Amino acid sequence: MDPVRIAHLSDLHFGMLNQDAVWRPLVDHLLREPAVHAIIVTGDIVDTPDPQRFKEAAEEFRRFSQARIPWTVIPGNHDRHGRGNVGLLGKLAAALKGSPTVGTAFDTAFSGHVATLDNPVRWPPENTRFADARPRWRIRIVGIDTSIDARYSAQGFISLDAFGRLAEQTQTSDRLEDSYDLLVALIHHHLLPIAALERSAQTIGGLFSPTVLVNAGTVLEAMSSNNVNLVLHGHEHCRNVARFGVMGRPRASDVIVLGAGSATGADTKRGCDASRASFNLIELRADASVWVREVRVVSGQWTEQAQDTCLVTGRGVREGRVLRRKSIVQRPQARIDRHFTIEEFRDIEVRESRTNWPVRNGRLTFDADRPSGSPVLQQLKLDWEGGGAGMWIHGAGEGQASFVPWPGGGRGFVLDIQAADADRTAQRLELEYRWARSAVLSGTDIAQLANHQIDFFRHRGREAVSILVPEPLEGITLAVTIPPAYTPASNAWTVFVGRPGHGQETIEGNPELQAFVNVMPGGTAMLSVPFPLPDYRYYLSWPVRPAFASDAGVTATRATAVRQGPAWTKTITDRITALVERRGFSATLYLPEFGSGTRVRFRVCGFSSVGREPGAAGVARPADIYQPRTEFDGMLGAWYGEACWAMTDPDEPPDPAEMWPGEDTVLLLPAWHVAWTRGQEPWGIVRLGFGAGEPISDALAERIAMAATIVV
Repeated sequence: MDPVRIAHLSDLHFGMLNQDAVWRPLVDHLLREPAVHAIIVTGDIVDTPDPQRFKEAAEEFRRFSQARIPWTVIPGNHDRHGRGNVGLLGKLAAALKGSPTVGTAFDTAFSGHVATLDNPVRWPPENTRFADARPRWRIRIVGIDTSIDARYSAQGFISLDAFGRLAEQTQTSDRLEDSYDLLVALIHHHLLPIAALERSAQTIGGLFSPTVLVNAGTVLEAMSSNNVNLVLHGHEHCRNVARFGVMGRPRASDVIVLGAGSATGADTKRGCDASRASFNLIELRADASVWVREVRVVSGQWTEQAQDTCLVTGRGVREGRVLRRKSIVQRPQARIDRHFTIEEFRDIEVRESRTNWPVRNGRLTFDADRPSGSPVLQQLKLDWEGGGAGMWIHGAGEGQASFVPWPGGGRGFVLDIQAADADRTAQRLELEYRWARSAVLSGTDIAQLANHQIDFFRHRGREAVSILVPEPLEGITLAVTIPPAYTPASNAWTVFVGRPGHGQETIEGNPELQAFVNVMPGGTAMLSVPFPLPDYRYYLSWPVRPAFASDAGVTATRATAVRQGPAWTKTITDRITALVERRGFSATLYLPEFGSGTRVRFRVCGFSSVGREPGAAGVARPADIYQPRTEFDGMLGAWYGEACWAMTDPDEPPDPAEMWPGEDTVLLLPAWHVAWTRGQEPWGIVRLGFGAGEPISDALAERIAMAATIVV
């Protein structure tokens, strides 16, 4: 995905000697596709504030508008004062040049394109190249006039009331639609020393600084405290890149200060020259990082320089989004790390840890959201900040808790625990739970599901795991491990973000987060998101394996089973007779059939029963077709490769579809081909049903399973 490209120009000096000869080729370069999507100019558009020069410059800039390139400007000292100097020097220069200081001509000429504190620019504007670009960046640009309140020479100054207005314009509410990606401040004067302009020896002239921004330190602290990502400036006709940060401010962040050279190579004494000209090309990349490279004239052509510099990382952009919220009083410290381990039997083991976790009013709440299956708590442990600990396990008694469906019929489950009597902070919290039959690993799995279990991802042949961000966090980690036989290609993992709105989540792919995905050997992928947006849900998704396509060996075995099924089941009952005493039992052999949509059902191809008193079982032949009804069906468990067994519950009537009359125990076994490999489906399923009698021990169940498995 191509980056959004913004040209940062400065110090054009319309009216200076030879300016037009440098400006015209520059405009041609900027208009050439795919040169830039937007243009920013940080002052000194004219050499002295002549209304006619402003008009000429504005006409030139309208060429960008005609090409659908948005542009914004701020004034410099040469746009406010004669020859750039205020006071007596300015008046003298204006008199010599025959043009007076004009305070409002700049604002009139560039009306609608001047960035100010009271009217920040919000990009992208509709129907522009910027708006066409993807990904869609949201940028707020504030402009601060450093010349209008200056009193001496070419110095700059920002009045104190501007700093309060800066906070008003940069902070956002907690509403998601109010947030933006990048905050850019435009000023004309430089904020930091520029090494390239410093003298190598002391001189008497070093006592005077006629071009500085007088209160630069105050400005820098305000920029950092208000989480400005970039400060763009010009003034000294020299490119410079620097980083500034303050210590001890709970919400402050580093600010990048980027100075541009003169885009027309302006020099007060020598006029304009292309050999001195340069501008900054800022790139907003798909991974949410911001880069810059210099563009200079080489052999008569504007040429991008090879070296580029990262100004703001994706982490920095995300940090600014969160810290600019008015409700944030200090940098978030809490984080969530969640790891899903998917088993071949379609169960999911979930391990989650939280650090520095606020427990408000003493209550802990965890969401568990999946379209199928149900979670069962295994263990919750926490260590309190300042000492003390707590632990809960599954149940309804003291020290026990359970997941329950979301109130009001919403999708998913919630675990709600009264962990303390008042606000406390958990230094570390560890949660473990299982989702029974919650995952899908193939298209065949999806075909088994009811319509309400097929969500956004499964409808597209994908599976996903997720984290909901309940409040501002320092970061989240979302990891998933898949059985190797079902692991997709490393480039198939995709990040999606669920955005809440009007009671319904909107799920969209998020290219900027792809850079935060790390795929590791062994079927594990991990997404780490710094400063995730509160109330959003982050998904890590992958394509499931297509529906089962049986290999030749499995197909041949099924064909043989059609002929030999009755004999095989008779052999099974003969062998098991010696293992169970005075107990009726039956053996049934099922083969899979695939209907429309690859939905699997099972057909009987062999049946044998032995009736003994007391408790005869399975004496009647079962129905020819068995259709699994839910994801918890034992037949599906065997189909997924898991030996499943069930016993009657004295407190609940048996399900006649799974427990036949007279039975109290059922054992379901996958039948594997001799050349079986992991991830391959069984060629059939053996069902063993036992009549009433003494409970079957684990050891006896293993012997029965071995006897049946040897036959098939």
